[in-house]
Amino acid sequence: MGSRRGGPIEVRSDTPVRFVGRRGGVGSEADGGERRRRRGYDPRFEEACGVLNPEGFRKSYGFLEELREAELGRARLAVKRERNQARKEELALELQREEDREAERKRRVAVGDMKRAVKREEREKVRGGKKPYFRKRSEWKELELRAKYEQLKTTGGVTKYLERRRKKVAAKDRKLIPRARTEER
Repeated sequence: MGSRRGGPIEVRSDTPVRFVGRRGGVGSEADGGERRRRRGYDPRFEEACGVLNPEGFRKSYGFLEELREAELGRARLAVKRERNQARKEELALELQREEDREAERKRRVAVGDMKRAVKREEREKVRGGKKPYFRKRSEWKELELRAKYEQLKTTGGVTKYLERRRKKVAAKDRKLIPRARTEER
């Protein structure tokens, strides 16, 4: 039978009805009148699972970084050996994606290390009698940029980075400049 729009939902009559009574069904005395089931949960947000310690996590699962590096090496070899051009481009794109993820992961770790070092210095100063100072988000960003600049200076990529930045800012400026209207005829 088809359902009518706005009509009651019909339940199939051939499905067995759950027993409600003394044997332990819904609402029986066996479970205190109500049945409690553990619903699915995300351990990241459960207090029972403890607090996440990113540094400890990184140390415990450090072997995964080695596995990732090995996998990237295998992917590079696969790209070199592939003869089918379409498949080769696909593999190269996937490899580039993974390399970008790895670079971002390393950048995040470096920023975290830098932040920990700054906070450690600040704690030492507080122990020495200085009033505690908590940096603003903009100050953290500035420290991050300084660290990035120092890292680029050592690798020699400062000019390339600044050129890219200039192009990005120029593109934003071009978007903001209003275009001349075309005359309606």
